[in-house]
Amino acid sequence: CFTQNFTHIHSATPGPVGLVGLVVAKLLNRPFFTTYDTALTQYASRITGDRSLDGLLWTYMRWFYNQAGRVFVPSDACRDELISNGIRPERITLMRNGVDTDRFTPRDWRTQRNEFTLLYVGSISREADLDVLGDAVRRLGRSDVRLVVAGEGPHRDELRRTLAGLRVEFPGSLEGADLVRAYQEADLLVLPSAVQSSDSPAALEAQACAVPVVVIDRGRREATAVPGESGIVVSGNSASALACGIESILDRASLMKLGLRARELVEQRSLEHAFFDQWQFCQQP
Repeated sequence: CFTQNFTHIHSATPGPVGLVGLVVAKLLNRPFFTTYDTALTQYASRITGDRSLDGLLWTYMRWFYNQAGRVFVPSDACRDELISNGIRPERITLMRNGVDTDRFTPRDWRTQRNEFTLLYVGSISREADLDVLGDAVRRLGRSDVRLVVAGEGPHRDELRRTLAGLRVEFPGSLEGADLVRAYQEADLLVLPSAVQSSDSPAALEAQACAVPVVVIDRGRREATAVPGESGIVVSGNSASALACGIESILDRASLMKLGLRARELVEQRSLEHAFFDQWQFCQQP
């Protein structure tokens, strides 16, 4: 950082690497920026099963984020969460994520299909709550529904066994044209995690492909889906609630209406818009 004469230090995480970034910024007397977009305390609780870590983590994060000149958040919900845990409001700046709307283009809803494809894109880990999604698909009990789980992770083999008997595919981690094609062949993106990062890239990419999304309401979802417009928000993370939510829109007319509206909304979240927002911020004195 010294030899390259970097003028600002931005840490994307309050973890060990982010802490190093803060130390470097202090040593070189450079402005320090950081980002908050992941429910770290919820992840820690889910992984360890120990809720007592929440207070300890927030004590550290409160200190870390209050060291920053700016804390960038992708949603109002993230901002509110930080403020409620003691981070100074004047340090927080809303900076929404963008999506490549030229690469992720709308699917053709005029094409008639004989089945409905539910898609999940992301890490296949326990905190992704894919077991809940599998149970929800079972509760649907529909032969015209198939599930595609795209991604890799430590829970994949166990999930295969758990979802045995369902119409489910595991194409692995998808990139480039294969990822775009997966969205365009889907009817609905389902993100069942109760602790997933706010403003999920997968949700933005799906909506850019005119595919509506179903997400779980844990107070951090307003930037991911607009209820009744770009998808639906399900209260709680039970399989029955998720199944009811999916069933409520599982017809061509509803999915097409939501999908086309999702594309309209996400066009205001293009990379060009995101870059312009960042550029405007950088021009401030």
